[in-house]
Amino acid sequence: MQSDVFLRDYQATISFFRLAKDVAIPAGFHTLCVLYKNRDEFRRSFLLRRKLFPAGSAFREKKLKISRRGKGIYLSELGRIVSSTGEIAIDAKTKTIRIVTPKSEGFTVTGKSVKGDQLSVSGSSTLCSVFAGSLDGKVLAETFRALILHLTDIQATGRKKTALANSRIVYNWGNMDPYLLRKGKVEISLKNFARESVLIRALDVNGAVLAEVPFREADGIVTFTADTGLHGAMAYEFLRLP
Repeated sequence: MQSDVFLRDYQATISFFRLAKDVAIPAGFHTLCVLYKNRDEFRRSFLLRRKLFPAGSAFREKKLKISRRGKGIYLSELGRIVSSTGEIAIDAKTKTIRIVTPKSEGFTVTGKSVKGDQLSVSGSSTLCSVFAGSLDGKVLAETFRALILHLTDIQATGRKKTALANSRIVYNWGNMDPYLLRKGKVEISLKNFARESVLIRALDVNGAVLAEVPFREADGIVTFTADTGLHGAMAYEFLRLP
């Protein structure tokens, strides 16, 4: 039985590289697969993997036995995981991650809107991630200075990839001069009850100020539009000034 599994793994690996050769992927492409020098070397690796990950281990697709503590949830069949404090939640079906703590909040936005305790997003034009974090040690609702991120996607100029079975292989990583930023617009709202005047500034990737951003404030909620196509900004500085 062991020899049959070994032979199947070996043949699958050899087939992978034959297929790679057939589709003419340029030399030097990046891959996580390892090309073994010969069959004996592959066999030694095969036996080591069986020793490290024996039948019945988590790497053999057996359900994990995780103790339930606090608010933690682990529902592998539903693709849902929640941390023991309830602050981190992952949902594979909706492809979302939601993180809500007293001093920071962030989530992926796969639809039009999403809401945390203090941070909320609406009118998203594309898939993105939004984050807000206090920079002065205070909770988000009382902070005088916070960093807000609106991340769409960045690609290198000249980046090239190809499909191989169910995988995508990058064989030319391109260069970051210039980098390509996906255009996206979203309305970001932050609950903040500090009394001082609000200032929101769009930041460059090196932290330099690009421009002041218009906003509106009502009932302790500050709202502004983040638009990567306007200033090319992915980061914003939220300030309460005396």
